[in-house]
Amino acid sequence: RDLRIPASIEVYVLSDMLEEEFECACEEAERRAGYIPGTSSVLENIPSHLKIKLVNSLVKLHNERTAISFMPTLPSPSGVIEERHAEEHVNNLKSLTSGLGPFVLLQAVQKVVSEDL
Repeated sequence: RDLRIPASIEVYVLSDMLEEEFECACEEAERRAGYIPGTSSVLENIPSHLKIKLVNSLVKLHNERTAISFMPTLPSPSGVIEERHAEEHVNNLKSLTSGLGPFVLLQAVQKVVSEDL
């Protein structure tokens, strides 16, 4: 099957690409209440705003040679959504895509895998 444009999927290891930023985020995670070395995942304990900043920084590293980026969107608030949660969600989306080129955030009702572009 021929694609209209050359495309590739690349996988990056966040801790390798952004060593200093990742180390700072890990240090903050380790200071959080509830973190137990050896039983808690450091990544799970990194505050959301730092995870968003790390992902944004990673995409920026490759932004100049990327025509368009696709990424699953951030989890939406569920249930009855208070205005402050909606505003926080929109602000997180803005932070995630800040300073980037064309960016498509995807959200599916169910998991879908497709090779069609």
